[in-house]
Amino acid sequence: MRCALAFVVALLAPASAQAYCRTTTSARQPDPTMCPSQGSPIAWTTGCTGIRINPAVAAPGISPAQFRLAVSESVRSWQTVICDATTRAAPSFELVLLADTADLAGYEDAQANTNVVTFRATWGDDEFHDPNAAAITVVTFGSRTGAILDADTEFNLRARYPFSFDGGPGTTDVRTVATHEFGHTQGLAHSPDRSAVMWYTAGQGERRRTPNADDVAGLCAVYPPDRAVRCDPDLRAQTLMGGGAACGASHGTAHGALFVTGVALALAAGLRARRRFVATARRS
Repeated sequence: MRCALAFVVALLAPASAQAYCRTTTSARQPDPTMCPSQGSPIAWTTGCTGIRINPAVAAPGISPAQFRLAVSESVRSWQTVICDATTRAAPSFELVLLADTADLAGYEDAQANTNVVTFRATWGDDEFHDPNAAAITVVTFGSRTGAILDADTEFNLRARYPFSFDGGPGTTDVRTVATHEFGHTQGLAHSPDRSAVMWYTAGQGERRRTPNADDVAGLCAVYPPDRAVRCDPDLRAQTLMGGGAACGASHGTAHGALFVTGVALALAAGLRARRRFVATARRS
């Protein structure tokens, strides 16, 4: 099953702060200010997972070195989360940035995969790539087990507002978007907390690069410190189990702003799409 979660830049009325939300096997969050009400939470079953940058496509104004630094800093912002200030206990899971890759985003059933982070020049050509989204993370997981098998993050080069390294006025801060998307990589859904990294929108020029208390509580709930697991950053060949489903999307635009997050969901089970994501979900 594949779940695509998109991040949007918009200026909308804030919701009251509530608890963090987790992505579930129903892969539905029609209202990004409310937690999913169906399905079981998803998570990685290991102690870490590696992500790799594919630098084949570049964003205007952002050098490959700057993009790599932004991704590295976003990974580190999640790596430094502490669950207990007294014991300094950390979550029992972390993202690990590995060497670059030439792999494309997509999931190959029963084969070793790669968590890819990249820019994508073509957008809006299928239901995964919401035309209004600045970035999406497509998470593949077993619908029966809830185990995450793969997570690919793509940045939209056709977005209305250009990406920037410093998050200047009228631009989309690439580190803010990356930090948000890596929350999805780890199994977090959009949060109702307006100040959270996992809040579903970001204003032009807004920087929200560090997980707040709500984000921390979410990550620590998904991966409590006492979970006994080993770190194996390379993805192993696994077979996707369970049926696929199509799910709805909640998105829109706001005056003078680009809708960069909001939930844009599309699922498929047993899907093979190393070259590109398919336009429709299918059942297996």
